[in-house]
Amino acid sequence: MKRILLLIFFINTVITGFAQQGNTYAFIKYDTSRLVFPGDSAAMLNFYNKLDALRDGEIDKVVVAHFGGSHIQAGVWSETLADSFQAVGGFVGGGAYLFPYRLVKTNGPPFYKSHGTGTWTRCRAVPSEMCEGLGMSGMSATTFDSTATFGFTLRPNNHIKSFHYIKLYFNFNPDYVLSIPESFPTGFQRRDFPEEGYAQFHFDAPIDSITFQVDRIGNAGTPFVFRGWIVENENPGVAYISIGVNGASTNSYLQCTEFTNEMASVKPDLVIFSIGVNDAQDADIVYADFFARYDSLCAIVRSVSPDCAILFTTISDNYIRKKTKNTRSTKINAQIMEVAAKNGAAVWDMYTVMGGLGSIDKWYRSGLASSDRIHFNNTGYKLIGGMMFEAIHEHYNAHSTHHSN
Repeated sequence: MKRILLLIFFINTVITGFAQQGNTYAFIKYDTSRLVFPGDSAAMLNFYNKLDALRDGEIDKVVVAHFGGSHIQAGVWSETLADSFQAVGGFVGGGAYLFPYRLVKTNGPPFYKSHGTGTWTRCRAVPSEMCEGLGMSGMSATTFDSTATFGFTLRPNNHIKSFHYIKLYFNFNPDYVLSIPESFPTGFQRRDFPEEGYAQFHFDAPIDSITFQVDRIGNAGTPFVFRGWIVENENPGVAYISIGVNGASTNSYLQCTEFTNEMASVKPDLVIFSIGVNDAQDADIVYADFFARYDSLCAIVRSVSPDCAILFTTISDNYIRKKTKNTRSTKINAQIMEVAAKNGAAVWDMYTVMGGLGSIDKWYRSGLASSDRIHFNNTGYKLIGGMMFEAIHEHYNAHSTHHSN
């Protein structure tokens, strides 16, 4: 009973804290921060049932996958959501998605640290860096080296602290051997799933860091291609798969040939889409094409996980070249509402919550956003994540068997 009361106190403290922080900003439209359903809400209610089953000990894991562009690659917005989902049940289990962003010289979340040796080249799902064989992550690290290493260490502020399982997504190039160095401190079992595009390792004891080694044994006319890790532990919890690519648009993930295959290995219970800011930067955007691309992404999700819930965030207010208010955003968001209506998805209207057209400048002048009038800073992303989760939590409480929280 004491643990339950402490948990309720913690959740209320988190949500109250977000609200108190937000109430100092007169331009934020707090009363609009709620989930809306332009169509059917059945899929989201099914997700809530799974979350209840997780809390009741009937299942061990619920999977949330969150896709976006640079807003999500930064990691702070999605990790705020991950922490909040974990707090709902006091979970210490679950999982996370990781990529060695540092190894390919780009920014990444501050909740783990990647490392490695050798020469690695980055590909990502944007026109200037597109390449064959990209997967769910929309990014890859490739090498032709005779020997190279890559790995990571979880930091204490990650929403999971250790893991027993890791899925490693790569291209199974026969010219390379993937291994774990002999000095590794615990035993493990390995199973390869080449058709699905990943190898799974199960460790005898929980760990918080790992290094893999890649050795070339052939002529290597093609590189070793690594596409990301998913780590999980054996405790109940929410596996939060957060994937963002700087510059990504709705077309980006559709160009990834292994996207569907890898999504099938995850089978999410809830997918959150936060894509569209980069689409809105395109002066030649065709709104019907935007709708069709987002609709295709929904079709992929439902093809691999038929009862998966889908949640869209409308795009944030943004400027063009730091100077001009982007009026295309309202048309983009109207398309998102239509896609949601067709696919029985929920929407969190971030654009309206922010304050609408031109509001990003107020966020910047209040120390919440970058001078580019597109991106937020860490404080702003935490505020966005907190308000979004509060909207989810309010709707969940209205339909959950756990009404007391």
